[in-house]
Amino acid sequence: MNVSRANVADFVYFLAIARHQSFNRAGKEVGISASALPHNEEGET
Repeated sequence: MNVSRANVADFVYFLAIARHQSFNRAGKEVGISASALPHNEEGET
């Protein structure tokens, strides 16, 4: 299994969004803007 840093970062963002149920609070936790979070989670396969 090949795990890249980008995949790990995406997973961290996903968990923060799920935990806070808010892009704004999740963005503050992970240190990126709330508007950037949904773009990181779109269709990256």
